[in-house]
Amino acid sequence: MSLEAALVLPVVALVAWTLLQAAGVFVDALRLHDAARAGVRVAVTSHDDRDVSRIVAAVLPAVARDLDVSVDPALRRPGDLVIVEVRLLRTVGPLQHDLVARSAGVAEPILGMNQVAARGG
Repeated sequence: MSLEAALVLPVVALVAWTLLQAAGVFVDALRLHDAARAGVRVAVTSHDDRDVSRIVAAVLPAVARDLDVSVDPALRRPGDLVIVEVRLLRTVGPLQHDLVARSAGVAEPILGMNQVAARGG
């Protein structure tokens, strides 16, 4: 091996590793947005935040235990703006990336809840 190759090869390997890690963070960000969209679809038709967390974890099973899912507002009425936020702390080498995805939707009437509210229950 020549001296030039011995000097250039580690630099090329480092650049390739950096590009692969950056692509991994980008893919994680895309998946996080998919999970937030799936979560808001559940949140606008449900009052149970555990359902939202379950569906988000189902979309991202590899990192499910590292996810932080929040739903605002906690008590939803038809017509309310519902925001689901999904956070993931991703470590790449010595760096940590706090990935955040938010998705919003309008709360819909939940089947059976209107009858309960009409009866005063």
